[in-house]
Amino acid sequence: MSDDRLESEIRSMLAGRDPGAAPTRLHFAVRQVPTTVGRSSRLMKVHRRLMPLAAGLGTIAILAGLVALVGLAGLGRAPGPVGPGGTPATQATLGPFDPTADGSGIASAPNDVPAALVIVACGILAVVATVRTRSRRIRAVASAVIGLALIVVFTLRSVPLVGWVDGAIIPGVGILDSTGGVVEDAEIFAVGPNGVLTYGFDLTNTGPLPLDILGLAPDPDGGAWAVGMGPSQASVGAASIRVTAAGLLRDPNDCCILVPENTRPWERVHVEPREHQFVILAVRAGRCALGRDNRADGLRSDDVLEKIGVVYEVVGFQAMAVVTLPKPIAIPHKTDCQLPA
Repeated sequence: MSDDRLESEIRSMLAGRDPGAAPTRLHFAVRQVPTTVGRSSRLMKVHRRLMPLAAGLGTIAILAGLVALVGLAGLGRAPGPVGPGGTPATQATLGPFDPTADGSGIASAPNDVPAALVIVACGILAVVATVRTRSRRIRAVASAVIGLALIVVFTLRSVPLVGWVDGAIIPGVGILDSTGGVVEDAEIFAVGPNGVLTYGFDLTNTGPLPLDILGLAPDPDGGAWAVGMGPSQASVGAASIRVTAAGLLRDPNDCCILVPENTRPWERVHVEPREHQFVILAVRAGRCALGRDNRADGLRSDDVLEKIGVVYEVVGFQAMAVVTLPKPIAIPHKTDCQLPA
Protein backbone atom coordinates (compact mmCIF):
# COMPACT_ATOMS: atom_id res chain seq x y z
CA MET A 1 0.00 0.00 0.00
CA SER A 2 1.37 3.37 -0.99
CA ASP A 3 1.78 6.21 1.44
CA ASP A 4 -0.77 8.36 -0.39
CA ARG A 5 -3.44 5.66 -0.20
CA LEU A 6 -2.75 5.07 3.54
CA GLU A 7 -3.08 8.76 4.29
CA SER A 8 -6.35 8.95 2.34
CA GLU A 9 -7.88 6.05 4.26
CA ILE A 10 -6.83 7.49 7.64
CA ARG A 11 -8.36 10.87 6.77
CA SER A 12 -11.58 9.15 5.66
CA MET A 13 -11.75 7.20 8.95
CA LEU A 14 -11.16 10.27 11.08
CA ALA A 15 -13.74 12.27 9.13
CA GLY A 16 -16.30 9.61 9.96
CA ARG A 17 -15.61 10.04 13.66
CA ASP A 18 -15.68 13.87 13.72
CA PRO A 19 -17.99 14.91 16.62
CA GLY A 20 -18.75 18.25 15.04
CA ALA A 21 -18.41 21.73 16.51
CA ALA A 22 -17.41 22.02 20.17
CA PRO A 23 -20.11 23.10 22.66
CA THR A 24 -20.29 26.78 23.60
CA ARG A 25 -19.55 25.96 27.26
CA LEU A 26 -16.26 24.35 26.26
CA HIS A 27 -15.25 27.41 24.24
CA PHE A 28 -16.00 29.64 27.27
CA ALA A 29 -14.04 27.40 29.65
CA VAL A 30 -11.02 27.34 27.36
CA ARG A 31 -10.99 31.14 27.15
CA GLN A 32 -10.78 31.30 30.98
CA VAL A 33 -7.52 29.34 31.04
CA PRO A 34 -4.47 31.74 31.45
CA THR A 35 -2.43 32.05 28.31
CA THR A 36 0.85 31.99 30.37
CA VAL A 37 2.04 28.97 32.29
CA GLY A 38 4.41 28.95 35.30
CA ARG A 39 3.97 32.61 36.29
CA SER A 40 2.59 33.52 39.68
CA SER A 41 -0.19 35.99 40.31
CA ARG A 42 0.43 39.58 41.43
CA LEU A 43 -0.49 38.60 44.97
CA MET A 44 2.21 35.92 45.03
CA LYS A 45 4.72 38.44 43.68
CA VAL A 46 3.94 40.72 46.60
CA HIS A 47 4.44 37.87 49.07
CA ARG A 48 7.78 36.94 47.52
CA ARG A 49 8.97 40.52 47.72
CA LEU A 50 8.16 40.54 51.41
CA MET A 51 9.86 37.24 52.12
CA PRO A 52 13.32 38.74 52.88
CA LEU A 53 11.75 41.27 55.23
CA ALA A 54 9.70 38.53 56.87
CA ALA A 55 12.82 36.41 57.30
CA GLY A 56 14.66 39.29 58.95
CA LEU A 57 11.78 40.13 61.27
CA GLY A 58 11.39 36.47 62.17
CA THR A 59 15.07 36.19 63.07
CA ILE A 60 14.90 39.30 65.24
CA ALA A 61 11.78 37.93 66.95
CA ILE A 62 13.54 34.63 67.68
CA LEU A 63 16.60 36.42 69.12
CA ALA A 64 14.38 38.67 71.24
CA GLY A 65 12.45 35.63 72.46
CA LEU A 66 15.66 33.89 73.51
CA VAL A 67 16.81 36.94 75.44
CA ALA A 68 13.40 37.35 77.08
CA LEU A 69 13.36 33.67 78.03
CA VAL A 70 16.72 33.97 79.75
CA GLY A 71 15.59 37.16 81.48
CA LEU A 72 12.40 35.53 82.76
CA ALA A 73 14.36 32.56 84.00
CA GLY A 74 16.41 34.99 86.07
CA LEU A 75 19.78 33.44 85.27
CA GLY A 76 22.52 35.20 87.17
CA ARG A 77 20.19 37.68 88.84
CA ALA A 78 20.91 38.79 92.34
CA PRO A 79 18.02 37.93 94.68
CA GLY A 80 16.39 40.76 96.63
CA PRO A 81 16.47 40.90 100.42
CA VAL A 82 14.19 38.49 102.27
CA GLY A 83 12.36 39.28 105.49
CA PRO A 84 11.16 36.98 108.29
CA GLY A 85 9.33 33.88 107.15
CA GLY A 86 10.84 33.97 103.68
CA THR A 87 8.70 36.90 102.49
CA PRO A 88 10.21 39.74 100.45
CA ALA A 89 11.54 42.40 102.79
CA THR A 90 10.62 46.07 102.49
CA GLN A 91 12.96 48.96 103.18
CA ALA A 92 11.18 49.60 106.46
CA THR A 93 11.85 46.07 107.77
CA LEU A 94 15.45 45.86 106.56
CA GLY A 95 18.23 46.64 108.98
CA PRO A 96 21.08 49.01 108.17
CA PHE A 97 23.88 48.13 105.82
CA ASP A 98 26.62 46.20 107.64
CA PRO A 99 30.04 47.14 106.17
CA THR A 100 31.63 44.12 107.83
CA ALA A 101 29.31 41.63 106.07
CA ASP A 102 31.78 40.55 103.41
CA GLY A 103 30.08 39.53 100.16
CA SER A 104 26.93 41.64 100.55
CA GLY A 105 26.36 43.51 97.29
CA ILE A 106 29.04 41.50 95.47
CA ALA A 107 27.55 40.11 92.25
CA SER A 108 28.47 37.03 90.30
CA ALA A 109 30.53 37.46 87.16
CA PRO A 110 28.41 38.62 84.18
CA ASN A 111 26.19 35.90 82.74
CA ASP A 112 27.22 35.11 79.14
CA VAL A 113 24.25 32.86 78.25
CA PRO A 114 22.10 35.48 76.39
CA ALA A 115 25.04 36.67 74.30
CA ALA A 116 26.03 33.08 73.53
CA LEU A 117 22.46 32.27 72.42
CA VAL A 118 22.41 35.23 70.03
CA ILE A 119 25.78 34.26 68.53
CA VAL A 120 24.63 30.64 68.04
CA ALA A 121 21.37 31.82 66.44
CA CYS A 122 23.34 34.06 64.08
CA GLY A 123 25.50 31.09 63.10
CA ILE A 124 22.45 28.94 62.38
CA LEU A 125 20.88 31.73 60.32
CA ALA A 126 24.11 32.12 58.32
CA VAL A 127 24.20 28.38 57.51
CA VAL A 128 20.53 28.29 56.52
CA ALA A 129 20.85 31.40 54.34
CA THR A 130 23.90 29.96 52.60
CA VAL A 131 22.77 26.36 52.10
CA ARG A 132 18.98 26.48 51.87
CA THR A 133 18.35 29.49 49.66
CA ARG A 134 19.62 30.74 46.32
CA SER A 135 18.04 34.17 46.56
CA ARG A 136 20.65 36.91 46.76
CA ARG A 137 18.10 39.22 48.33
CA ILE A 138 17.35 36.83 51.19
CA ARG A 139 21.07 36.25 51.75
CA ALA A 140 21.67 40.00 51.85
CA VAL A 141 18.89 40.52 54.40
CA ALA A 142 20.18 37.62 56.51
CA SER A 143 23.68 39.08 56.44
CA ALA A 144 22.37 42.47 57.53
CA VAL A 145 20.39 40.93 60.40
CA ILE A 146 23.39 38.89 61.55
CA GLY A 147 25.69 41.90 61.39
CA LEU A 148 23.25 44.11 63.30
CA ALA A 149 22.68 41.47 65.99
CA LEU A 150 26.41 40.92 66.52
CA ILE A 151 27.09 44.67 66.65
CA VAL A 152 24.38 45.13 69.30
CA VAL A 153 25.62 42.20 71.41
CA PHE A 154 29.29 43.16 71.35
CA THR A 155 28.45 46.84 71.94
CA LEU A 156 26.35 46.03 74.99
CA ARG A 157 29.08 43.75 76.33
CA SER A 158 32.10 45.95 75.64
CA VAL A 159 30.97 49.60 75.95
CA PRO A 160 30.59 50.62 79.64
CA LEU A 161 27.13 52.02 80.40
CA VAL A 162 27.77 52.84 84.08
CA GLY A 163 30.27 55.30 85.49
CA TRP A 164 31.01 58.35 87.60
CA VAL A 165 29.90 61.59 85.92
CA ASP A 166 28.84 63.92 88.72
CA GLY A 167 26.80 63.91 91.89
CA ALA A 168 27.45 63.26 95.55
CA ILE A 169 30.74 62.02 97.06
CA ILE A 170 30.62 61.16 100.77
CA PRO A 171 33.49 59.58 102.72
CA GLY A 172 32.32 57.73 105.80
CA VAL A 173 33.93 55.65 108.53
CA GLY A 174 37.67 56.29 109.02
CA ILE A 175 38.00 59.50 106.99
CA LEU A 176 40.91 61.82 107.85
CA ASP A 177 41.30 64.35 105.05
CA SER A 178 41.60 64.75 101.29
CA THR A 179 44.84 66.74 101.16
CA GLY A 180 48.48 65.92 101.65
CA GLY A 181 48.34 62.26 100.68
CA VAL A 182 50.91 60.35 98.66
CA VAL A 183 48.41 60.28 95.79
CA GLU A 184 47.06 63.72 94.85
CA ASP A 185 43.40 64.42 95.78
CA ALA A 186 42.99 61.02 97.43
CA GLU A 187 40.58 60.61 100.34
CA ILE A 188 42.78 59.49 103.26
CA PHE A 189 41.33 56.99 105.74
CA ALA A 190 42.95 55.84 108.99
CA VAL A 191 41.99 52.23 109.66
CA GLY A 192 43.99 49.45 111.26
CA PRO A 193 44.97 46.08 109.80
CA ASN A 194 41.93 44.41 108.18
CA GLY A 195 39.80 47.36 109.27
CA VAL A 196 36.81 48.59 107.25
CA LEU A 197 36.05 52.05 105.89
CA THR A 198 32.98 53.31 104.00
CA TYR A 199 32.81 55.53 100.95
CA GLY A 200 29.73 56.57 98.95
CA PHE A 201 29.26 58.18 95.56
CA ASP A 202 26.77 58.46 92.69
CA LEU A 203 26.90 56.00 89.83
CA THR A 204 25.33 57.25 86.58
CA ASN A 205 23.64 55.34 83.78
CA THR A 206 25.57 56.87 80.88
CA GLY A 207 23.78 54.88 78.16
CA PRO A 208 20.54 55.42 76.21
CA LEU A 209 18.73 52.41 77.74
CA PRO A 210 17.46 51.70 81.27
CA LEU A 211 19.50 49.13 83.19
CA ASP A 212 19.68 47.25 86.48
CA ILE A 213 22.79 47.41 88.66
CA LEU A 214 23.34 43.92 90.07
CA GLY A 215 26.30 44.66 92.35
CA LEU A 216 30.06 44.99 92.40
CA ALA A 217 32.27 42.61 90.47
CA PRO A 218 34.29 39.86 92.13
CA ASP A 219 38.03 39.82 91.66
CA PRO A 220 38.85 37.30 88.88
CA ASP A 221 42.00 36.00 90.53
CA GLY A 222 42.75 34.73 94.02
CA GLY A 223 39.31 34.95 95.57
CA ALA A 224 39.64 38.47 97.00
CA TRP A 225 36.63 40.64 96.24
CA ALA A 226 37.00 43.48 93.72
CA VAL A 227 39.28 45.10 92.75
CA GLY A 228 42.56 46.91 93.41
CA MET A 229 43.50 48.67 90.19
CA GLY A 230 40.52 47.22 88.33
CA PRO A 231 38.90 43.81 87.70
CA SER A 232 40.72 43.45 84.38
CA GLN A 233 44.05 43.16 86.18
CA ALA A 234 45.41 40.45 88.46
CA SER A 235 44.09 40.18 92.00
CA VAL A 236 45.50 42.62 94.52
CA GLY A 237 45.50 39.73 96.96
CA ALA A 238 44.06 39.32 100.42
CA ALA A 239 46.83 41.46 101.99
CA SER A 240 45.90 44.66 100.10
CA ILE A 241 43.03 47.13 100.10
CA ARG A 242 39.88 45.67 98.49
CA VAL A 243 36.13 46.20 98.29
CA THR A 244 34.32 43.55 100.34
CA ALA A 245 30.67 44.73 100.37
CA ALA A 246 28.25 47.34 99.03
CA GLY A 247 25.08 48.97 100.32
CA LEU A 248 22.47 51.60 99.50
CA LEU A 249 20.83 54.62 101.10
CA ARG A 250 17.47 54.03 102.74
CA ASP A 251 16.28 57.37 101.34
CA PRO A 252 17.96 58.22 98.01
CA ASN A 253 17.38 61.92 98.69
CA ASP A 254 19.20 61.85 102.05
CA CYS A 255 22.90 61.58 101.22
CA CYS A 256 24.55 64.06 103.58
CA ILE A 257 26.11 61.61 106.03
CA LEU A 258 26.69 57.86 106.00
CA VAL A 259 25.22 56.97 109.38
CA PRO A 260 23.93 53.38 109.76
CA GLU A 261 20.27 54.35 110.18
CA ASN A 262 20.34 56.05 106.76
CA THR A 263 21.58 52.92 104.97
CA ARG A 264 20.16 49.56 103.92
CA PRO A 265 21.56 46.31 102.51
CA TRP A 266 22.21 45.95 98.81
CA GLU A 267 19.54 44.87 96.34
CA ARG A 268 19.18 44.99 92.57
CA VAL A 269 18.43 48.60 91.57
CA HIS A 270 16.86 49.98 88.38
CA VAL A 271 18.40 53.12 86.84
CA GLU A 272 16.93 55.10 83.96
CA PRO A 273 19.21 56.79 81.37
CA ARG A 274 21.20 59.73 82.80
CA GLU A 275 19.90 59.05 86.30
CA HIS A 276 22.10 58.55 89.40
CA GLN A 277 22.24 55.74 91.93
CA PHE A 278 24.13 56.38 95.16
CA VAL A 279 26.16 53.35 96.27
CA ILE A 280 28.12 52.74 99.46
CA LEU A 281 31.38 50.81 99.35
CA ALA A 282 32.80 48.86 102.26
CA VAL A 283 36.57 48.79 101.78
CA ARG A 284 38.70 46.49 103.91
CA ALA A 285 42.32 47.39 104.59
CA GLY A 286 45.17 44.95 104.25
CA ARG A 287 47.27 43.46 107.03
CA CYS A 288 49.86 46.25 106.73
CA ALA A 289 47.46 49.17 107.34
CA LEU A 290 49.08 51.72 109.67
CA GLY A 291 45.95 52.75 111.55
CA ARG A 292 46.92 56.44 111.90
CA ASP A 293 47.74 59.59 109.96
CA ASN A 294 51.17 59.34 108.29
CA ARG A 295 51.34 62.73 106.57
CA ALA A 296 53.95 64.02 109.03
CA ASP A 297 56.19 60.95 108.67
CA GLY A 298 59.49 61.27 106.85
CA LEU A 299 59.03 57.92 105.11
CA ARG A 300 55.50 56.97 104.18
CA SER A 301 53.45 54.70 101.97
CA ASP A 302 49.75 54.52 101.08
CA ASP A 303 47.65 51.61 99.84
CA VAL A 304 45.40 53.07 97.13
CA LEU A 305 42.12 51.99 95.52
CA GLU A 306 41.24 53.83 92.28
CA LYS A 307 38.78 51.62 90.39
CA ILE A 308 35.93 49.21 91.03
CA GLY A 309 33.98 46.80 88.84
CA VAL A 310 30.20 47.19 88.53
CA VAL A 311 28.00 44.40 87.12
CA TYR A 312 24.79 45.51 85.40
CA GLU A 313 22.08 44.14 83.11
CA VAL A 314 20.59 45.89 80.07
CA VAL A 315 17.88 44.36 77.81
CA GLY A 316 18.71 40.89 79.10
CA PHE A 317 22.49 41.14 78.63
CA GLN A 318 24.87 41.34 81.57
CA ALA A 319 28.15 43.24 81.45
CA MET A 320 30.76 44.77 83.71
CA ALA A 321 32.05 48.35 83.74
CA VAL A 322 35.37 49.30 85.29
CA VAL A 323 34.52 52.53 87.08
CA THR A 324 37.14 55.05 88.18
CA LEU A 325 36.27 56.45 91.60
CA PRO A 326 35.65 60.21 91.86
CA LYS A 327 38.61 60.37 94.25
CA PRO A 328 41.08 57.59 95.02
CA ILE A 329 40.83 55.92 98.43
CA ALA A 330 44.15 55.90 100.32
CA ILE A 331 45.03 54.04 103.52
CA PRO A 332 48.34 54.83 105.29
CA HIS A 333 50.56 51.78 105.03
CA LYS A 334 53.40 50.49 107.19
CA THR A 335 56.70 50.98 105.42
CA ASP A 336 58.41 48.06 107.19
CA CYS A 337 55.62 45.50 106.92
CA GLN A 338 56.68 42.15 105.46
CA LEU A 339 53.99 40.18 103.67
CA PRO A 340 54.21 36.43 103.15
CA ALA A 341 55.34 35.45 99.69
